[in-house]
Amino acid sequence: MIIPDRDLEEWLYEIIRQCTPDNLDRLQRGAFFRNLYLSGDENGDAAIYNKTFDSIEDLTSYICTTTDLRYLVSYPGGGSALQRAQAEAIGHELMDNSRATELDTLFEEATRWALVKGITFIKMLWTVNGLEPHLVMPEFMGVLRADINSLDQQEAFVHSTYLTRDQFRILIKDHPDSKRIYKRAIQFSAQTRSADGPDQAAMLKQVIVGGFQPYQGVGGVGAANPQTTNGMVQWLAGPYPSFDPKIITELVRVDELWIRDDSRIDDEGRREWSTFQLVGNIVLFGKEQRMNIFADAIDPANKQLSRKPFEANPLAFKQPFVEFCPNRLQNYFWGRSEVANLALLQ
Repeated sequence: MIIPDRDLEEWLYEIIRQCTPDNLDRLQRGAFFRNLYLSGDENGDAAIYNKTFDSIEDLTSYICTTTDLRYLVSYPGGGSALQRAQAEAIGHELMDNSRATELDTLFEEATRWALVKGITFIKMLWTVNGLEPHLVMPEFMGVLRADINSLDQQEAFVHSTYLTRDQFRILIKDHPDSKRIYKRAIQFSAQTRSADGPDQAAMLKQVIVGGFQPYQGVGGVGAANPQTTNGMVQWLAGPYPSFDPKIITELVRVDELWIRDDSRIDDEGRREWSTFQLVGNIVLFGKEQRMNIFADAIDPANKQLSRKPFEANPLAFKQPFVEFCPNRLQNYFWGRSEVANLALLQ
């Protein structure tokens, strides 16, 4: 994509909007399948026997088991005896890192929820603590072209997350204009909450941070015995975490936008990713300097503090998201839930 120099903030904000037109629909659909998986009923009412749960668990164990996880590293053509020994050592090192960070169990969890919701992601980060993987649900992602089946083929995609004000302050503490950005971001969040009509961000926060809704469980108006059944149903189903209302109202949505940048091309014509972090139309990162924050980390051993050229960087043209999509659909990025095959039978 050709990224403009003028009115960049509004252009990026519009790209994020174009990446997330169906977030509310996918959020509600994911909650529907989650209820069926955990309780056996689309409304979260506990079924006498939840066969859906057993079916998903059995299928997950067939597809991915952490005890069988292995890494295979090989050289083109087989390599020499020394290279084969090095490859085997690298595989063991990867296994040790996976077990130390519980990445092996995260693979299984990502597979399970991909069967339920259609697709999931693991975001692979390298921090001061080493490897740091995170499971990302599909309602926190958005793509520019939902008819393209791979993130690597997208022109742009976005990952959204919600931070408390303290977390957000830590995120921007090294920014030279952190005080002004913090004030503007808090004002934008307040304006979003006070806007008329349903708000997708508010709906996301509702599902993230608490409440048994959006689907009404047993014990509502007209139920036979609401005082004795409502709490039990929430325990038997899959309750969401509860938070203090003040935390909910103060959450700040941060969007991480990844764009294929036409101005950053190597000799072979490959376009590098440029990363932008925003709160609404407020750019936190990427305005002054375009870079792939996954690949373009500064090398401490480099005294000139310059980034490596594309050909010297093994992470160039890569992004940190690993997709898990067991049931792919032609021309539909978000896949198909396995629960769709069991819902009416259950």
